[in-house]
Amino acid sequence: MRSNERGFGAYVGVTAFLALVLVLHTKRRWNELGMVDRSVVSLIWISLLASIAAFAVTIWRYIKVRRARANGRSND
Repeated sequence: MRSNERGFGAYVGVTAFLALVLVLHTKRRWNELGMVDRSVVSLIWISLLASIAAFAVTIWRYIKVRRARANGRSND
């Protein structure tokens, strides 16, 4: 395992934790937030969704490479 792959789970965990905390906090107090606060929360949600999408793409590429390597070995 390469050194840059070791912290991947930590990034996923932190992103999931932030998403959960944000949902719980804003769900209770969404009506109390002002326009600027709602905009900031919306931007945070967009950035979290982008992070999740980046993780999904990374996992997809990793799986794709592993499949290609496995197919290459079985044909040899």
